[in-house]
Amino acid sequence: MQPRPSDANPSNLRDKDPSTRSEDRASEVSLTSETRRQLGRWTLLKPMARGGMGEVFLGTAGGIEGAERPAVIKIIRREHQKDASFLARFFDEARIQAQLQHPGVAGVLEASTDQSGCPYVVLEYIEGRNLSELRQRASQLKMPLSWADAVAIAVSLAEALVHVHERTDAAGRALSIVHRDMSPQNVMVGYAGDVKLIDFGTARGENRRCQTVSGVVFAKPGYVAPEVANQNQPGPQADLYALGIILWELVVGRRFLTGDPSEHLAKVATGERLPSPVSSTANVPLELDTVIARLTAPQLKDRTATAREALAELVRVLSRAPSLADGERSVRGRIAHVMSRLYPSEPARSRAEFARLLAERGCEEQPDPFLPESPKPQDPSLLLPGTRYKLVRQIAKSAMSVVYEALHVDLERRVALKVLPRERCENPHFEARFRKEARALAQLRHEGLVTLHDFGVSQDGRPFYAMEYLEGETLKQRCERRPMPWREAVGIAIAICRTLQACHAKGLVHRDIKPDNIFITSSGAVKVIDFGVAQEGADTQAVEPGADNSGSIKVTGTPEYMAPEQVGTEEVSASADVYATGTLLYELVTGRLPYMAQSTVQLLDDKRRHAPTAPRKACPGLGLPRGLDPVLLKALNPSPALRYPAAEQFGRALDGVLKGERSNTTRTRVFAATALAAVGLGACVSGLSPRWSHDLSGSLRATGVQEPVSAQAAVAAPLGAPEAKAFEAKPAGPDLVPTGPAVDPTPEAVAVLQEKPAPGERAPINPETAAQDDPQADDSDSDEVVTAETASLPSDAQADAERADKLVHGDKADKEQALELYRRLGKIHPDHARVLEGWSKAAAANRWWGEALRTALRWASLDSSTRAQLYLARTQRLVGQRYGAIQTLERLLSKEPKSPEAQSMLERYREN
Repeated sequence: MQPRPSDANPSNLRDKDPSTRSEDRASEVSLTSETRRQLGRWTLLKPMARGGMGEVFLGTAGGIEGAERPAVIKIIRREHQKDASFLARFFDEARIQAQLQHPGVAGVLEASTDQSGCPYVVLEYIEGRNLSELRQRASQLKMPLSWADAVAIAVSLAEALVHVHERTDAAGRALSIVHRDMSPQNVMVGYAGDVKLIDFGTARGENRRCQTVSGVVFAKPGYVAPEVANQNQPGPQADLYALGIILWELVVGRRFLTGDPSEHLAKVATGERLPSPVSSTANVPLELDTVIARLTAPQLKDRTATAREALAELVRVLSRAPSLADGERSVRGRIAHVMSRLYPSEPARSRAEFARLLAERGCEEQPDPFLPESPKPQDPSLLLPGTRYKLVRQIAKSAMSVVYEALHVDLERRVALKVLPRERCENPHFEARFRKEARALAQLRHEGLVTLHDFGVSQDGRPFYAMEYLEGETLKQRCERRPMPWREAVGIAIAICRTLQACHAKGLVHRDIKPDNIFITSSGAVKVIDFGVAQEGADTQAVEPGADNSGSIKVTGTPEYMAPEQVGTEEVSASADVYATGTLLYELVTGRLPYMAQSTVQLLDDKRRHAPTAPRKACPGLGLPRGLDPVLLKALNPSPALRYPAAEQFGRALDGVLKGERSNTTRTRVFAATALAAVGLGACVSGLSPRWSHDLSGSLRATGVQEPVSAQAAVAAPLGAPEAKAFEAKPAGPDLVPTGPAVDPTPEAVAVLQEKPAPGERAPINPETAAQDDPQADDSDSDEVVTAETASLPSDAQADAERADKLVHGDKADKEQALELYRRLGKIHPDHARVLEGWSKAAAANRWWGEALRTALRWASLDSSTRAQLYLARTQRLVGQRYGAIQTLERLLSKEPKSPEAQSMLERYREN
C-alpha cells in the first residue's frame, strides 16, 4: 500500500505560503516560467499548486474588458509528459469528470492538447477554500463549526456523491464512478455556500482506460475504508466511509488519523480504529452518532448502502437543527454563513487579485501606444510626441490612465508622467476629469501631496501632466508585505488627516481614500495620491463619464471605503474623507474591513443602517488601546452630522489616543518607582537586607522577608508603553519598528535571553528533542498546518547565528553586532524559527523591546509549539502587556491543558 501525494487542488487566488515546505518553494520557481503561456485560447496567469501528477494554474480566456472570468487549468507535470501511464491517468480523469454535470462537482470546461501534443484540462474556478483549510481556519480563530454546519456540508457532499455514483452514459448504462480519494483537500467550499468535489485523478469508472494496480492505495490514509486497507477494490461505499470520517472531523474539530499512518491503516483494516461518539459534545443529537457509525462501519453489510440513503439520513438529522439568527434554514445559507464568519474579506481580495493579474497581462500583451516594439524604452529617441519628456518605463496602467517614469531631457529631472490613453481622449468626460485632477493638484502645496511640475497636450492630442517621482510603495503593498503595528497605523492616519486638512481648506474633497491611494516613500513620508474623482467647491456629485442620469444609483469612489452619503444625491462634505480614513485605519489595526457583504448593494445598505463593531470587540487579543474604539466609531458613524466635521478634529483625536497611552504608562512608572522606594525604605528601617530576585511574571520576591503588596507589579512598569524618543534613538530592524523605550535590561530579560528558568519555572524545552504541541505532527497530511521553518539553516547562516548567540552575552558593542547579524538573517530567512527566536533575544539584549516583541509575535504566529507560545507570553509580560500574555497562555492551555509551565505562568500573571 502506498499513500499518494495529493494532486494540485485549487483553493483561491492567494500564493501558497512559502514557509510550508522547501520543496514547494522549488516547485513555485519551476512554475514561474510557465506563467503567461498560451494553451489554445487560454492564458495562464499564475501558478496555484502542484501535485504528484499535475500542475494547476489560474487562467482566463480573455474576452470583453471587464467581463473576463477565471478558470483553473491543469496540465501534466513536465517530467511525466512522456510517461504513458501518467498520460493515461490524466486522460482518464478528464473523461470521467467530463461525464459529470452537477452543482456539487467542479465542471470541465475544456479538455484538449496544445501545439506540442501535451494535454490540458480547463476546470470551473471555485471562489473559496478547501475543507481542510476551512477546518484549520476555524481552529485558529477559535470559532468551531456547529454540528448543524458540519451536517450541512455533509448533506451537500452526499448529494454530489448521489450524482457521481448513479451517473449513466448516453445509452443509459451505469458509469459506476467511484471517487476513491474523498478527503477535505478534495472538497472545495465556496464563499457563497456551494460545495464541490474536485480531483478525480484516481476515480474508477467504466469509461476509464487505465486500471489501478491491485494492492496500491492512491488515497490519504486517514480516509481509507477498511476494505481498501485490506487491499480490496473500493466500491461506492468506500466514498461513504470517507464522508463519515469527514463529518466526524468537522464536528469534533480535529483529525481522525493519529500516530503513524501505517499503524492507523492496520487498525482500520481490522476494525480496531473507529470514530468516537460525538453526542457527548453539548447539543449534538444522538441520531448523529448513529449516522456516523453506519457510514464508517468496518463491515460492508453494516455500512450505509448508497449515497442516496446517506443523504436521506443526513437531511433528517439536519431538520432538527435550529435556524440561523436571520431565520435561514437552507443548506447553502448555513454554509455561506460559516464562510462569511471565517473569511469576511476574502471574496473581495480574491477578485482584486484576479483583476490585478488581468491588468498585468494587459500590460504585457497589448502594445503601448508610446513605446513601439522595435526600440527599447531607454532609446533617446523615445520622446512623448511634441514634448521634452523621454519615456523610461511604464509604472502603472489603469482604465483611466497610464503612468510612466520619464526624464525631462533638458532639465534631467526624473518625473512621473501621467497620460490619458488614446481611447479615452475621444470621450470629453474623461478628458475633463483628467484636467480636473491636474488642476486640483496644482492648487495645493503640502508635504503630504505630490508636486505638479507641468501640464500639457502631446502632439497627437493626449493630455498629460508631470509630477514628482516617488520611490517607495503604496500602503496596500506595505500591508501585504508585513503586518502593521497599531501605533504605526495610527501615525499614518494622522499624517493622512493633516494632508486632507490642507485639501479641505481649499474646498477639495478627495472622495477615494483607500490603501491604493496612500503612498509610503522610501524615507517614510506619507503621500495622498490620485485625485481623479475629487470634488471641488459646490460640485457635490460628479457624474461618471458615460453614466445614465435617469435616476439610477451613482457611486463615486470605492464602495468598501467610501462614506454612505457618496451614493445618491446627498451632499458630500469633508466628513466623507474622515469616514474613508477611519475605514482605512480600522482595516490596518484589525486586519479586516468594518463592513463585509456579498454584494455592493448590500454593503452600502449596511453602511447606511448599522454602525460597525468596535475594533477591540471585533478582533480581541490584538492589544488595541481602549481609547481607539470611540474615536473610530465616531469617524465611522453612518450620519455625517455625528462624525468629526473635518480631518483636523479626527487627527487630534487620534493623537490624543497616542498621548493618552503614553500618559498612562508614565503614571504607571511613577507609581512603580514610588512603590520600590517605599519597599527599600521599609527594608532599611527594619534593618533587613533582603536579596531580591525577579521572575518572568513581573513579581518581586524577597528572601527572608514578607513581600509588600505594593511592590508586586513594580518591575513591569519600566518596560511599559513606548516613548516618542524611542522612534528617533536608532533605526529598527528591516521589518520592525521599536515601540519600547531604551531601558536597562532586567534579570527577567536575562533569564529569557540565556534560557535560564525564573523562580518557580521549569527550564525551557529543548527544541531539538522536545515533541511539538501538535499531536499529529507526523501525519501524512501535515502540510495543512502552516508553521515556521524548522529545517537546518544553510551552513553560512548557521555560522552567523551561532556567532550572534555568543556575541549577545558580551558587551554593548557585541550585542549590537549580534542584533545586526540577526537582522540580516531575518531578511534572508524571515520565517525560520531559529532566526526569529535569536532575533527577538538579540533585540531584547539591546533594549529594543518593540522589535523583540514583534519578532516573538511573528515566531508564535508561524509556530504553534509550546516553546514559541511560552516565549511570546514571557516577552509580552516583560514589555508590560500583561493582559496580552494572559491571553496567549489561555490560548495555549486550550490546546495543551496539561502544560505545567503555562499553568504556573498564568496563575502568577493573573495575580500580578
